[in-house]
Amino acid sequence: MMKEKSRFLRETWIFKRADLFLFFLWLVYAVVFAALSLLQHYSIGTGLDLAIYDQYVWSMSIGQFLKTSMAESTQIWNFYFIPLAIIFVPFYALWTGAPTLLVLQSVFTASAVFPIYLYAKSQLGTKLALIVSGIFLLYPPLQFINLRLFHMISLTVPLMAFACYFLLKDRIKPLLVVVLLLLMVKEEALFAVMGLGIYLLLFRKNRRWLGAALIGASILWFLFLLSVFFPWLLGRNYFEGRLLLSGNLGTNVAEIIWTSITQPALVLNLILRPHQVEFVFVLLAPLAFVSLLGIDLLFVVLPSFGIAILTSTASIESQYPSAFIACVFFAAIVGLRRLLAIDLRRLPMQNLVGLVLTGSGLASYGTLGSGPLGGRFAPSHYQGLGAQAATLQEIIERIPRDALLIAQEELLPQFSARRFIYSFPIISDYRRVDYWVAKRDLFFFDFHKGSWQTWVATDYFDPIIDRDTFILYQRKSPQAIGPYRFGDGLTLRGFSVLPASSWRGGTTLRPIAEWRAAQPLAQKYSMTLQVVDRWGHVWARSSAEPMDGAMPTDRWQVGKSMGDQYTLKLPPTMPADEYQIELSVQSMDGIDVPVFDAQSTMVGTGIVAGSISVQKNKESFEASQIQMGQRLFVDMREMRLLGFELNQSEFKLNDVAQLGIYWRARGKPQDDYRVVVRLIDSTNRVAFEQADRPAKGNYATTEWNAGEVLLDWHDWAMPATLPPGMYTLRAALRDIASGEILGDAELTKITVSQ
Repeated sequence: MMKEKSRFLRETWIFKRADLFLFFLWLVYAVVFAALSLLQHYSIGTGLDLAIYDQYVWSMSIGQFLKTSMAESTQIWNFYFIPLAIIFVPFYALWTGAPTLLVLQSVFTASAVFPIYLYAKSQLGTKLALIVSGIFLLYPPLQFINLRLFHMISLTVPLMAFACYFLLKDRIKPLLVVVLLLLMVKEEALFAVMGLGIYLLLFRKNRRWLGAALIGASILWFLFLLSVFFPWLLGRNYFEGRLLLSGNLGTNVAEIIWTSITQPALVLNLILRPHQVEFVFVLLAPLAFVSLLGIDLLFVVLPSFGIAILTSTASIESQYPSAFIACVFFAAIVGLRRLLAIDLRRLPMQNLVGLVLTGSGLASYGTLGSGPLGGRFAPSHYQGLGAQAATLQEIIERIPRDALLIAQEELLPQFSARRFIYSFPIISDYRRVDYWVAKRDLFFFDFHKGSWQTWVATDYFDPIIDRDTFILYQRKSPQAIGPYRFGDGLTLRGFSVLPASSWRGGTTLRPIAEWRAAQPLAQKYSMTLQVVDRWGHVWARSSAEPMDGAMPTDRWQVGKSMGDQYTLKLPPTMPADEYQIELSVQSMDGIDVPVFDAQSTMVGTGIVAGSISVQKNKESFEASQIQMGQRLFVDMREMRLLGFELNQSEFKLNDVAQLGIYWRARGKPQDDYRVVVRLIDSTNRVAFEQADRPAKGNYATTEWNAGEVLLDWHDWAMPATLPPGMYTLRAALRDIASGEILGDAELTKITVSQ
């Protein structure tokens, strides 16, 4: 009876169909963790790295190789060396976007179970092979990799599994194929190849030549990336920078090697730091530490593990253990084979080992597993957005595909399958942005809140969606104007003056314009805006290349609208009046380009783009707050002459002189005063006199407040009857009622010639 029962247990369907059962376990893992990855993504639980990879693969899928806008880069190579990413491109024909990468990552990482199972089955039998394979699929480090966004380095999990399988089976040709694929995954993967070479050199006498070759190839590949490839692209040693993250052993590769040899105690202290010890414990504990019995195979992970220690990336909750995992399991299989070879009579070793392994695997999952029922499983990460999902979808559909979009870091993967997508605040100049999107209840919103508020304060954007904690801003469309063509192909299509409220001296105008290049622009242009009064006096001026040089016209995309915003600081000395905003465009040699209207008729070298009505700023200002050409402090009862501006010092007859006098009311003026401007000749006689109330007669001093300031312009043509010679320019203040002169000041000397 007992024999029949034993036979029945051995021949149950699960072991007769073990291969099919293994496939079922793989499928369950792939489906569960693909679903968790997608739920995490749709719960806004992914971020920048996933977005970078998604945009890169999407760009390749539309024929734009090595293209990405992330982090202000035009080449993904500036951040990673990942040629193998091309394997994802065909899948984008079926499903475009970040979810494709998340699903494929679950499928590929789980596929490492097949070589593990095949080797374990050949060495340990079906029962233990299934147990080891089950532990692999419950392995906390694997699950952390799977749910840690998406990283190319995760492909080393299945590749190293196949590499170890072919290594132990002594199948050299397929091993070399896997080695080549490893070198194409990412730059760090070369250390895994180096580890394979070390194992062959130390433990396979008949394959030492191959081990030396793999080590040599890894070193040459390392030197190529370190000294040639990345410096060529970046102008710096990118790979070396990655090595020196901890800064513990030196400032360059040579110092690191020398310190490691001469100061082994320092290296030991790095390895034995508490979090490093915990890291090793979590790697080995799920397999009841039997991997240590196959310690020779653990030499494969020695270079990768060393780099993780040096760069402080040895964290169990990261993607960096990817190169270790398969080796830990193959070392465990080798260790189990050695353990089972021990002749311990009357002990059911297979069953005992299986029981211990099952217990350790389940205990580790129950403590650290991030899957369902695992100790680190966080249901809140997979709840989705609920009603907010509709708002997010509306935002996605609202933003044109060719728009330049800034997104909060957590939101980037929702939008990354597009050409112009950036992480806030990588683009420091908001004027390049067409749209920006954020979510108030996520970490990076508060982290960058000050910058968001600064952008909103520019009045450059309109809020078009503000719902369910999502906010979407769009670059304002200025009022249609013209269109005016400047030069050969630069077209002004819109212009508005912001803010749209009332203006007064001392405030800042922030006009916006919309430009478009009708054809490729071969040269750079600059734009000049001026606030001008009816007499031609310039009160504020701005001149710069588009976006202060961040987007020169020779880089503009033909047919794409380009927004720009300008800053015009209105001085507090402006009188109340109507002002015009003049716009002109200059070539790089400073020459104004001609302007043509919609009928291609030349209208000059500039246009009046807008007008504003400015009110007088009646607040109190100190003289130190006022910028002026010449300072001169002369008190005239309640008034003080602070200084003046003069357009030139040498004149010809009939030339127009423009004199601006800065006044400040020391107290509230009690009477109505006229400003008197005189030219005094060499005999001390008045050769010319002009008198008027301030601001061309429009702002009587009785309307002033104490502390108020004004730039008072006086213009006149040099009389044709004025004898040539040198004159003294003086300014005085006269009481209109009494005719009393309250004060008189010499300003400067001028020369008048024929």
